Amino acid sequence: MIILILASTALSPYLDLSSQNQHGKPSDFYVGVSFCGNTTAQAELLIDKVKGYTNLFVVQSGPVSVNETALNEIVNYAVCSGLDVIVYFGYFNPHYPWQVSWLDYAKQQWGKPLLRSLLK
Repeated sequence: MIILILASTALSPYLDLSSQNQHGKPSDFYVGVSFCGNTTAQAELLIDKVKGYTNLFVVQSGPVSVNETALNEIVNYAVCSGLDVIVYFGYFNPHYPWQVSWLDYAKQQWGKPLLRSLLK
């Protein structure tokens, strides 16, 4: 019991839920999952499973990163489910020139829930 009280006291500054983003979740702290599947259906299933206890969805799928329609559907579903999103392309494939312009499209379409990659 004493350990629980000490732990909650030590973590309380990090668990301050008063500063929340537009989705009603803490904006300073992200807990998320990475999607490495192949289909939109798999991504939607994972989003439905985790949206109650996470606020970040990372799309890290080779097949999805070269399928613009699937990527749009997944990101839209995640944002509509209240999650912020990071899309990891790995690299911009010259065979899929839409990837670079997609970043501008996504910023206009979804705005703030689309987070920038931490790797610059």
